[in-house]
Amino acid sequence: DAALPIPPGASVAVIGPNAEDTRIMGGGSASLQALPNRSLLDALADRAASVVHEAGVRIDRLPPPLTEEVLRTPDGQPGLRVDYRDGLDPDSPIVVTDVTPETMLRFFGSTPEGVDPERFHVTVTGTFVPERTGTHVLSAVLTGAGRIEVGDVAVLDDPDRQLPRGALFFGFGSEEQEAAIECEAGVAVPIRITTTGRGGYAAIRLGVRAPEPPDMIERAVAAARDADVAVVVVGTNDEWETEGEDRTTIALPGDQDELVRRVAEANPRTVVVVNAGSPVAMPWVDDVAAVLLAYFGGMEMADGVVDVLLGEADPGGRLPLTYPKALEDT
Repeated sequence: DAALPIPPGASVAVIGPNAEDTRIMGGGSASLQALPNRSLLDALADRAASVVHEAGVRIDRLPPPLTEEVLRTPDGQPGLRVDYRDGLDPDSPIVVTDVTPETMLRFFGSTPEGVDPERFHVTVTGTFVPERTGTHVLSAVLTGAGRIEVGDVAVLDDPDRQLPRGALFFGFGSEEQEAAIECEAGVAVPIRITTTGRGGYAAIRLGVRAPEPPDMIERAVAAARDADVAVVVVGTNDEWETEGEDRTTIALPGDQDELVRRVAEANPRTVVVVNAGSPVAMPWVDDVAAVLLAYFGGMEMADGVVDVLLGEADPGGRLPLTYPKALEDT
């Protein structure tokens, strides 16, 4: 349909959850800290004439961990303070103090000097500063005994490690515990986490899902309608494609199929970029102008995909996989 390349000077609506949170690798051992790591949104905004963005939907499997942008240690540094104690006694002297940039912490047989990796205690303290007002959903998982408090809410309280095991952290984590808390934008909320590590392993996960506008898809449709070209970036992430478990469906998570349908109805020049590590169902494939399979393309993926969108590179790859129309066809 001559949807690509995007012509010079065209206005572009960049839509979809993976536009800003572009995934370049899978989860678990397949995940590394890659630098640089640009999003498709940033790469296209740097090179296209006019770009607007709407996420449209969310695809988080669990509320996402907090990062240092919204975290503060007790003395005001980005992140949270981590106090290590040698042994399991929470009242023993602090041996080492560190700072973590996020609320997902994993200790794999390695602890600071002076802390026995076979038996140790960790206390994490600080605050998070919400960016939005409203109900925030909290999610907590520990591998050891402990407690996770956010504000005056005990999200997880398991002093004797009695909770059943869940799927996270290779099946060693507790079942996910959820709670909710009312927050005001800009008003700091205290965080306190205590847990123990045994046998060289411990892990902590605290996730927080902020309230979202109820009209996310409508906003995406409006942006697409006003643009010359709509680029919808759909896909999965490291929660949906990770080690230790199989996918149960090839459907895109969340309401992404509905998002693509609505955007394609609003703009006949809709290009879909699929940012997923394995085949996904595409029930809308005949309703869009073009589909570009980007997979999990590594740290230069964003600029490489934009090269194709703008006609600076030929999308000369071939399908390494069979894409069934439905799971029943496999």
